[in-house]
Amino acid sequence: MLVLKIIGGLLILALVLFSLLIFDEHCDEKFEHRFFKFSSFVILAVSVGVIQIGKMWYESSLESGSDTLNGLVLMIVGGLILLGVVLYNLKETNFVYGLFGSTIQISIFGTLALISLPIFAVFSVLSIIGSFAAKPVYIVNK
Repeated sequence: MLVLKIIGGLLILALVLFSLLIFDEHCDEKFEHRFFKFSSFVILAVSVGVIQIGKMWYESSLESGSDTLNGLVLMIVGGLILLGVVLYNLKETNFVYGLFGSTIQISIFGTLALISLPIFAVFSVLSIIGSFAAKPVYIVNK
């Protein structure tokens, strides 16, 4: 039974991804606008990152009893970036397609950003640490 559940879940996931691909192709043909592209992911990842940093700053300021305005400002800036993405999508498409596409885009890319940003931060720190231990390279055959 477990194997059937796994296969059913994978089939449902494939169906959802295929339908999102069809939706994106349809919007590209009708409006010449794609919702699922790398630049949109980067913008939404920055927005989610700013919101998360603002949330952590707000919570730490709340616990220590200091000024919480900095965290609130960061969360508002991240929300304004999200609003800008939604307004851009609405401008490029019509209301129904823009709202539906933005909802799906933000939910998928936001989740991916929440998962990938900590991994990216760890790899960035490891890359910087690794570059400090690197030996100089000399050109032998000049």
